[in-house]
Amino acid sequence: MTRLILLSDVGSILALEVAQPAEELLQALNRGEWTPPDSFGCLLNKARLRCMRAVILGGWVVALVDPAGLEARSDPLESEVHQSKLSPRQHQILNLLAQGLTNKQIAQQLSLSQRTVNLHIAEIKNKMSAQTNAQSVNRAMALGYCRPFMRKRKA
Repeated sequence: MTRLILLSDVGSILALEVAQPAEELLQALNRGEWTPPDSFGCLLNKARLRCMRAVILGGWVVALVDPAGLEARSDPLESEVHQSKLSPRQHQILNLLAQGLTNKQIAQQLSLSQRTVNLHIAEIKNKMSAQTNAQSVNRAMALGYCRPFMRKRKA
């Protein structure tokens, strides 16, 4: 049994025991060919697993995502985002979120109920694989769905 520590992103650490010998596991991780046990497969992003770099430290194999490997891909975020695109209304709501408006302000501006806006935002989060509005906006900007909003200074 080999002990493995996976540092898949900032703040995500996963420790597990793997049946492979340490050297074999190290080579599989560095080649991007390692597949996690079934119980952990849903927790780990396949695109990130292919960009892992691993080292042996004491009795542990420590693996982390190689940022250079992610950037070398044509579009690293595209693999994380569902293939379905945003609807025109979702684009509209996403742009208003990027401007810093609250759900209530968006509902008033678009003459929609707050419940409808919440449903659109939930679907945007789902399509962007995000948990918060800020993550949705950040990923949408990275994919070119919306532009950063700059507030004008009052003179």
